[in-house]
Amino acid sequence: PDDTNPERDWVWRSAGFPVSKVKTFPFRILVMGDSFVWGDGYANFNDTLWRQLQRELAARGYHKVEVIAAGKNGASTQKQIQAARRILPDYAPDLVVWQYVTNDPDEDLVRQFDPAFLDDDAIASGLQRLSAIGVFPNFCRQMLDLRRRKVQNVLTPEVTGYGYEDWEYQILEGENFARYRETLAELASLQSESGKPFIMVPVPNSPDPNRERKYAPVRKAVTEAGIPWLETLPRLLRDTAALGSTSSVLEWGVNPVNAHPGIMVTHLIARQVADALERDHPEVLDRKTQRSPPPVIQVNQWRPWNLAVQDNQPGEITFAYPSEDSLMLRMPQGVPHVLLNLAMPVSVDEVEVSGDGLASARLYFSGEDPANLLDSHRPEDGGRKSGTRVTWQLNDAPRAHFLNSVAIAAEFASADRTLHVTFRRHSP
Repeated sequence: PDDTNPERDWVWRSAGFPVSKVKTFPFRILVMGDSFVWGDGYANFNDTLWRQLQRELAARGYHKVEVIAAGKNGASTQKQIQAARRILPDYAPDLVVWQYVTNDPDEDLVRQFDPAFLDDDAIASGLQRLSAIGVFPNFCRQMLDLRRRKVQNVLTPEVTGYGYEDWEYQILEGENFARYRETLAELASLQSESGKPFIMVPVPNSPDPNRERKYAPVRKAVTEAGIPWLETLPRLLRDTAALGSTSSVLEWGVNPVNAHPGIMVTHLIARQVADALERDHPEVLDRKTQRSPPPVIQVNQWRPWNLAVQDNQPGEITFAYPSEDSLMLRMPQGVPHVLLNLAMPVSVDEVEVSGDGLASARLYFSGEDPANLLDSHRPEDGGRKSGTRVTWQLNDAPRAHFLNSVAIAAEFASADRTLHVTFRRHSP
């Protein structure tokens, strides 16, 4: 997609998550951002901060507000503003949350390191070729990174551009940051023109206290521009410490090769945003329902993306299982599978899979831990069962009380690959 084109509709939508310009609830919150909003690397888009915010508000009894989102990979604050000028009149949100990440001040004035400089380097080119054909690929990638640093140290940043970490500091200085202050003034003007409250929410990809060095100058500039800034890092550090979490990148990121914030960070920051809304903007939440009915069992996302899912009734879907697995997920189970993600964590007693051509199926399921309401995404194996109609009883599994997603690996005895999946809840 063209991230620079403000005429494109950036609003996140899919077959399982349609969004209309007309509100479907009395109140609407819009979350603007970049890849953190768009969901880069997420197998389950419900792990994004804006979906976690929707879940958190529902858990607190706010059922008359919908959270929608708009963003594109790499979109700076300036580009987000351009897109928002079109989105706000069309979608009429009652409040806008601006997710801030540390590359947002980019005003296209400071160059990042250009990998093309390595194309003419014999050592780097050799390492790239070896990695591409599978010769010690991990070792080659590490050596390639060392070679890149060597090239950067020999040549000046004015020639090669800045490495990413240095670049994030450089955009907070000089002409670029002066231009960013103008961008923030434009954002403040947009807030005034829209007549709707804005909140800037910094979203780190991990609870790293060093992040404060990059937040401090931006926080000052944002508040001076008249835009509320939600201080998220100190509480995130306290909350993750209380959970006994480690600093492993494998824990914080979406997955081991993607550093976008995983479920623990997005969930904890969503709580902070919900607190801020209750405290400062109760007018966009309406009244809290003290006794909420159990959520409807609804599949709102599936993998592979091109799975033609049909909703028969709440908790029951039909689809054709893929005949080839090139687009199917394999991890963390290690086998090709269909992934079904639920809109809200729900208590499920059993899952039934049936199909005239079905020979056998294996079920994996993942849910929130009752102790902290976090999904570790370490799926439990329900085992393989044979037949055209198979059922897994989940009522004894603690995480099935907050079921979040199921994965199905199926085998077939005929060309008919149609599957019916039913989620059953015997008690409220």
